[in-house]
Amino acid sequence: MNNDFSNSRGRPLTTSEVAEYCYVTPKAVKHWISEGKLKAWQLPGGHYRIEREDFMEFLTKYKLPIPETFSTKPKKILVADDEPVILTILQSALEKLGQGWIVETASDGFETLVKLGALKPDLLLLDIFMPKLNGVEVCKRIQEMPETQRVRVIAMTGNPDSDASQQLSSLGVECIFTKPLDLKKLLEAINSPLRNSSRLEAAQGRVVRV
Repeated sequence: MNNDFSNSRGRPLTTSEVAEYCYVTPKAVKHWISEGKLKAWQLPGGHYRIEREDFMEFLTKYKLPIPETFSTKPKKILVADDEPVILTILQSALEKLGQGWIVETASDGFETLVKLGALKPDLLLLDIFMPKLNGVEVCKRIQEMPETQRVRVIAMTGNPDSDASQQLSSLGVECIFTKPLDLKKLLEAINSPLRNSSRLEAAQGRVVRV
């Protein structure tokens, strides 16, 4: 099964495909259907099928990210770090290795919030320790603003054992990368399809550390 839905174009989705994307069981998907949360229709044998448009509506309603293959829009990424060298390396690497990604940068917490509002990125790569506003404060502001609540956040730090790193477990950060960064693993995390369900994991203190 391919989580990016590249093999599902032009046809409805199965409960197993929806389950894999949402990191739940097919039984949970059927429960959503029976409760009227997710629209679906049934084959004569009783199997459910979910139209892509209905699945997109479900994801939007419950503030989950929409698969890239459902949209022709390029991914927008904001990289926030106070080290110019890291900004240059990450912007260059993501623009080169990404699939037409739009990559912008910010060098402090205030600039990060301004560009979040202007760019409306799909993903924020956030250094935890920045001037003016640190990563923890930025994440708090993100959760407070309706227009940014769906932004995926991946944190970066040279000190993963700090108090600030620990606080991110309740602020919707899906994983924390320790510097120096492993670009291969970072790209894998960026391309991972769901990860906003990890907001639920984060609320329970299970932020992934890389």
